[in-house]
Amino acid sequence: MGVTPHHRLFLGLHVYSEIILSYSVSAHFSGALADNPFNERR
Repeated sequence: MGVTPHHRLFLGLHVYSEIILSYSVSAHFSGALADNPFNERR
């Protein structure tokens, strides 16, 4: 059975949300690291 356009759209939306979630989490952790006083040597 082939992939229907609806399934492809759902899959694309899922991947898009995963990317947004991982980006927001990485941005949050990078911001927390930037606030860390131990990280000021960079």
